[in-house]
Amino acid sequence: MINNALKEFVPACLGVLLGVFAPLLAQATCTQADLAGTWYAMFVDGDVIQSEFNSTVRCKVVVSSTGAVTANSTGCKARTSNDAGTGVINRTVAITGGSLTVNSSCAISGRLGINDGAGNTTLTVQYAQMARDKNTFAFTIYHDGDGASFGEAVKQ
Repeated sequence: MINNALKEFVPACLGVLLGVFAPLLAQATCTQADLAGTWYAMFVDGDVIQSEFNSTVRCKVVVSSTGAVTANSTGCKARTSNDAGTGVINRTVAITGGSLTVNSSCAISGRLGINDGAGNTTLTVQYAQMARDKNTFAFTIYHDGDGASFGEAVKQ
């Protein structure tokens, strides 16, 4: 009698567990609307050829529902060691615009324009993947031939 009850109980419990957790196990599907909003990106930046990652950067990036990045003269704050390696330079970096897109697999691509006071630079998203919660994504960016950034963005 007990064996028969267990034979029915165990599959029933497994069915309930699968019904509850299956949606959590499914891969997230993203749309452009998931990328719209205000994001705070924190990352390290440097030169991959010289193996010198001497900058930390925090940017406020506003993305429209179409993927357009809003220009912002005080969009990023950067902390960099000086060329002599003897001190620190704090500076503001302007976001000049850009465009970001997300596909149904939650991969993000696009470009972001910046001006660090020395001229305009385009940051190209090499790899980026939005998390299932759609509130964070990790990324790799490249710029200026040998420049690279690695970081994470959090949605406000």
